[in-house]
Amino acid sequence: MNILGENVVVTKSFKFALKIVRYCEILEQNRKFIVSNQLLKSGTRLVLIFMKLKMPKVRLILFIK
Repeated sequence: MNILGENVVVTKSFKFALKIVRYCEILEQNRKFIVSNQLLKSGTRLVLIFMKLKMPKVRLILFIK
């Protein structure tokens, strides 16, 4: 079992986010800061959502909305 559970979508999303982080590091070395910042926000957003859903309080809030 991994950090985020056995869900295939979550696992693939997490691996994708790690690749995005590595690529953003390369972009920053090449001084492409604006592209790097936006890509980092977009590429890791899904994993943050999955991690927040693991918290019971957040699940309740999302269910109510």
